[in-house]
Amino acid sequence: MRIEPLYEEFLTYLSVEGNCSRLTLEAYKSDGRLFLQSLEDQGVPPKVEAITRQVVRQYVVWLRERDLKPSLVATPD
Repeated sequence: MRIEPLYEEFLTYLSVEGNCSRLTLEAYKSDGRLFLQSLEDQGVPPKVEAITRQVVRQYVVWLRERDLKPSLVATPD
């Protein structure tokens, strides 16, 4: 299953049910675009089945390589 339609559904949920602010929605949209771009750069198909721990770890590395503020690339301990 492709990620994009699920993500769009999630954004709709946040907007309608979650009553999120416009800025919050924009932040989630930006995060989603970054994740999809990292998948493309890694050569990983944008499908739910393709997302593994290794892909997520590589995404964090990908973000850090872009010199984002550490608070924007926080990872759970």
